[in-house]
Amino acid sequence: MFRRVSVALTKPLVHAQPNDVCIAIDVLRATPILAVLFDRGCSAVWLAADADAARGAGRASGRLICGEQGGLPPPGFDHGNSPVEFSRLDLAGREVVFATSNGTGTLRPCAPGQHEYAGAFVNLSAVVQTALRALDTLSAPGEEGRLLIACAGTHDQFSIEEAACAGLMVREVLRTDPDAALDDAAEAAHRLYESFGSPEAALQAAGNASRLSDPGLAEDVLFCAQLDITEIVPELSVAAPGSIGSQEPRWPLSLAGATA
Repeated sequence: MFRRVSVALTKPLVHAQPNDVCIAIDVLRATPILAVLFDRGCSAVWLAADADAARGAGRASGRLICGEQGGLPPPGFDHGNSPVEFSRLDLAGREVVFATSNGTGTLRPCAPGQHEYAGAFVNLSAVVQTALRALDTLSAPGEEGRLLIACAGTHDQFSIEEAACAGLMVREVLRTDPDAALDDAAEAAHRLYESFGSPEAALQAAGNASRLSDPGLAEDVLFCAQLDITEIVPELSVAAPGSIGSQEPRWPLSLAGATA
């Protein structure tokens, strides 16, 4: 099976095609939180465009309202954007409306693809193996699909932690398929990760990690540097019209076991 792998190093470079399988990454902190929410029993996560939309949708439905603006919880939110906080909650059967200023927006340009998953260091092996299995079901001779790894970046600018996570995902692909064809950005991300050698080292070099340390959120950085602590892989699907809005995406639960 011939596999192609592309990396979009910032959100404006994400151009998903109909036969793509996409992994969206926002290491600090949106995509780790999505995995944690489901790990704690959450039944669905609904993405809102901004804090006002999240408040309106949450009040109308009784869902928890969670997320951040400028790294901190907006007024009226039940919880913020801390994976450590969510990892200590019992969310069995609860639905969440989630809004962040940066990361969740990376999923929207991935939506033209066949599958869109949320990935990070915390579920890295599981999300890559899930994506590869999905890619193999789509590929046919002359119509090979592509794995597109989409980095959120920071306000459309390059971020080391996303690129390094993408590079480790590329390494996981190559572990499974040494003959996978990498584009230049995938090759660069792979070499970037190899220069660090661990998620912790990559995050220590990231400007976003130092900014999260300022308001006392260093524990979240350490949490997001953990590798393969869950096998949960959230996947994007289209929401029913009238739920939050006809164009709002929904995250149903998808469980995946990492392949040895």
